[in-house]
Amino acid sequence: MFVIVSGALWFILSGIPMGHANQLSTAFFFFSWGACMSIRGKDMTAEFGRYFRISAILYLMLGLGYVASIHLCPELTTTLKSLNKIAGLVFAYNMSAWMLRHGHCHVTSFLVASSFFIYVSHRTINSVILKTLFFAVKPSTDFAMICVFVSTLIICVGALLGIFYLMRRFMPSVLYVLTGRK
Repeated sequence: MFVIVSGALWFILSGIPMGHANQLSTAFFFFSWGACMSIRGKDMTAEFGRYFRISAILYLMLGLGYVASIHLCPELTTTLKSLNKIAGLVFAYNMSAWMLRHGHCHVTSFLVASSFFIYVSHRTINSVILKTLFFAVKPSTDFAMICVFVSTLIICVGALLGIFYLMRRFMPSVLYVLTGRK
């Protein structure tokens, strides 16, 4: 019930420009949802893995609706974007479940262990990497801009995987405290 209430608050508050309060409600809802699933021993890919078609259709339709609403009906953009985030999340879990079932990817304990660390840490370095690459490359074409964004993603994840590895090896107790494991 708590997750449902925090989700409703996130949905309602996302349409009101409140600065950091919006970020707080977003973090609170999604962290609570993930914690609830973890506490109950639920596997996200198993829980959402049966909604592949509907999540793909909803994700695509809500994404197109969002793009169209920017020009045609701006007052709907926030609502459509919030709905698209939920549909996108369910779709991502469905894609993961499909890829695992069909052997296109495999679960590694290192990546599973590092995923939460990367999720909570990426914001601290992502903008620095993006700005650095943007000023170093000075992209003048759309392709160059895409390359900067993709390179930012690769560098950010790679750096955080390296930091996670070093912390797990040399400072495991600090890592466990930072990730809420103890």
